[in-house]
Amino acid sequence: MNEVASPIVSRRLALKFEVAALVSLHVSSIARGLMGLTARSRRLEIYYWPETLVSVFSGAGGLLIVLFVIWSSGDKLESFGIRKWRWNIDPAYALLAFSVMFAIHLVYSSNLYGTYNLFGSYRTPAGLSKSYVLGVPLYLMVGFREELFFRGYLIARFQELFKEQVYSPIIVSAGIFALVHLTYGPPYALTVFAAGLAFGFLYRQTKSILPLALAHAVFDYLIIYT
Repeated sequence: MNEVASPIVSRRLALKFEVAALVSLHVSSIARGLMGLTARSRRLEIYYWPETLVSVFSGAGGLLIVLFVIWSSGDKLESFGIRKWRWNIDPAYALLAFSVMFAIHLVYSSNLYGTYNLFGSYRTPAGLSKSYVLGVPLYLMVGFREELFFRGYLIARFQELFKEQVYSPIIVSAGIFALVHLTYGPPYALTVFAAGLAFGFLYRQTKSILPLALAHAVFDYLIIYT
C-alpha cells in the first residue's frame, strides 16, 4: 500500500510547491503596483513607451517560465488548454468572452474605456498614445500569459489537487486572479474576480485558452488606448 501511495503523495506535494512558487511569482506584482499608487493618485503619467517596452520583456519572461513548467511536467499541452485555433467554434467563444468582459466592466464603471476612477482621480495617461504599436505585442502577450496561467495552468492543477470538486478550481483561480489585480483597488479586484469566474466557466466549455486570450488582449488594449 505504501509503495503505491508514495508516488501519488509525492506528486501532490510537488504540485503544491510548484503552484505555490508560480502563484508567488505572479502575486509579487502587487508590490510593484503598490509603488505606483501614489503616482496615480497625483495623476502623474507613469506609463510611457519605455515602460511599455520593459513590460513587454518582463511579461514575456513570466510567460516563458510558465511555459517551461508546463513543458517540463510531461503532461499533455491540451490539458492546459493549449490547442490549435478552431475556426468553427473559437471565434464565437472569443466574441462571447469579450462580451462578458464588456458587460462586467459596464456594471463596474459608467466611464468606459479610458477612465477607471478607482481612487477618484486615476485616468489613463496621455503618454500611452506614444506606444500604440508596442501595446499590440504587450497586450497579446498579457492576454495569453494570464489565460495560460490563471485558466489553463491553475485550473488544471487545482482539479488534480481538489480531485472531484468541480467548482473549487475555478473559484480559487479567480480569487488569485483578483488578488494579482488588487493594486487597482478592491472595487476593480471584485470585477476581475467576476471576470475570472466567467472565464473559468467558459474555459470548461471550450477547453482552449486561445479564444479567451484573444478576447482578453483586445479588451485590455481597447480599455487602455481608447
